[in-house]
Amino acid sequence: MQSCKRLRKHNSHYRDDTTRKRAKEQRVAQKLFARLPGKQGAELEALFAEYLDQATPESRFVRAADKLLPLIQNIRTNDDHSSYRRLKVRFEEVAAYMDPYFQSGGVLKVIYSRLLTEARDTGVFYRPPAASGQTEAGISG
Repeated sequence: MQSCKRLRKHNSHYRDDTTRKRAKEQRVAQKLFARLPGKQGAELEALFAEYLDQATPESRFVRAADKLLPLIQNIRTNDDHSSYRRLKVRFEEVAAYMDPYFQSGGVLKVIYSRLLTEARDTGVFYRPPAASGQTEAGISG
């Protein structure tokens, strides 16, 4: 219930100020890493920096996998709660934001394509009401 209250306070992460988000994540990560014993903190901090820099294939894979989570969560909670619908996030907005993370192909692109299609087909995304006398245009995927 607490997480739902927090969600209401924020816009869709597709619309967030990513600069502030990154700075906040770095501050929190530094606090957590500082609590770890010995080399553990330094090792995890180095891995986190690698993830943020996106300079290695592994870091790009992890980021792409991470980007799938909101899509999966919205599919799994679609019947009772879809933050995409509640926040009026459309299919096109999610696809435009997420497509660049899956350009390298591979298994994650296959998974992403299937999840995006399932989300679209099951009504996870916001669809504005059609104007009187008009039909909603179909979306190809």
